[in-house]
Amino acid sequence: MDTHRLDQFKRLFETQREEILERQQVIAGQLEISRDEMADETDLTAIELGHTMRVRLQGRERQLLIKIDEALHRLNDGTFGSCETCHEAIDVKRMEARPTTTQCIDCKEASEKLESQIAGAQGPKLKRKVRLIAI
Repeated sequence: MDTHRLDQFKRLFETQREEILERQQVIAGQLEISRDEMADETDLTAIELGHTMRVRLQGRERQLLIKIDEALHRLNDGTFGSCETCHEAIDVKRMEARPTTTQCIDCKEASEKLESQIAGAQGPKLKRKVRLIAI
């Protein structure tokens, strides 16, 4: 990958990182409940639902922040754009679609197929345990 494209990805990650950190501060401020907001059970339920959604968003953004930091680390150590599984170059179009990706499309598809097979093999066992507990 050429230097110009690497610089574009670095600027993208740095911008995304700043935006996420700013949103995290806003969300943290919104998680505080004032006594005025707790008028009745309906208000409290609405507030709790809003808080749950904000906490989920915060968690997702924390995960994205981790991926961005890892991508910036790969940019700095020269491994950005290289598949962590087969070590081949990841297609630029894939990198543009999912900038934080760590695998080429072939390795990612193989990984997802394996995960699907494992989940499928464990599925009946898990369902059986749930049914036994429910009885």
